[in-house]
Amino acid sequence: MRRLVASRVGFAALTAMPSFRDTVGLKVVKALNRENASVDMLCGLMHPMHAHDDPSDLRQEQLNKSCLLSNHKFLDALLDMWIRHVTLGTGALVVSAMLDFLTFALCVPYSETTESKHFDALLTLVAQRGRPLFQHFQHPSLSIIKGAGLIMRALIEEGEADVSGRLQHLALCEAALPRHLLSALYSGGDRTDTMHRQLSRHLIGLWVTDNEAAHSLLSRMLPLGLLQFLESEEEVPPDAVEEDVQLRDNLKLAQDHASRNQRNPHLVKIERHMKTLEKNIEHALQHWSTSLGLDQRPPGYKTSTGTAPPAGGTQPINHKERPIVLRKRRERVKSSANWKLFYYKFSQNHSL
Repeated sequence: MRRLVASRVGFAALTAMPSFRDTVGLKVVKALNRENASVDMLCGLMHPMHAHDDPSDLRQEQLNKSCLLSNHKFLDALLDMWIRHVTLGTGALVVSAMLDFLTFALCVPYSETTESKHFDALLTLVAQRGRPLFQHFQHPSLSIIKGAGLIMRALIEEGEADVSGRLQHLALCEAALPRHLLSALYSGGDRTDTMHRQLSRHLIGLWVTDNEAAHSLLSRMLPLGLLQFLESEEEVPPDAVEEDVQLRDNLKLAQDHASRNQRNPHLVKIERHMKTLEKNIEHALQHWSTSLGLDQRPPGYKTSTGTAPPAGGTQPINHKERPIVLRKRRERVKSSANWKLFYYKFSQNHSL
């Protein structure tokens, strides 16, 4: 099943085939005892595992997420299973798969394809289980640390004020701040280390923002002269600025999707006139058949396109032709300190 949904056809089958969706739902519920396999399969439906350079995959990703995240009872069961393994220190593969599932739902850039109501509901459920999230930072697996950091970032940036304040307090209680400060200041230079370093630096900025206790801790750990760079307006030299690791550009994919589906305005105008004419003819036929006591539509009546008109006069919805609407990211907590200059000055030799 996991390999099936990893293909483009299997990825689209969840919403295209209702019987497939029902079967998958039953098998996932039954397979929760074999948790890793079922969660891995869900991740394959949340994000395309095949080459996803086709903008239409973005639309299908939205549809799949709406289908999977609409059942709160199912999400509660998944989150309870995840927290149970985290608390007991078991099931590293299950924990990693659950972090991937939450990353595809809550973390940028993947969260832009999650509907706002589903995003807020899942974010609230995860925020209620905030403290065990810090246990991931003590795990030896870097992928688990990265996944937990991405979810922590989403909770603080897009959660309510009380959620961000509680997580800032827990970052001190669970010693997450000094742990990530070590990673932010001392790490390697390959791509994996760069991603972890950038994530750690971003988390530190979020944990310290409007947090007097965190500022007090930093003042006891670092020289005052170094901390003063946080309030400086000096800019880092352009050649010393570290570029962010890019994952994917959803806006570009959405624009490509819109440009592909853009139609000739003259053809659209002609089609609009044809539909108006067709509606008038159908209306006249209905009056004629009613006056003669016949059916409202003659048997075998078809529209100008060669197909029978749907009941009620409504047209079937073609999801692929609808424009892709991305969820706007919220940044309720945003650091205003000059952390780039702080890290740049830390790496310099200030000896006389």
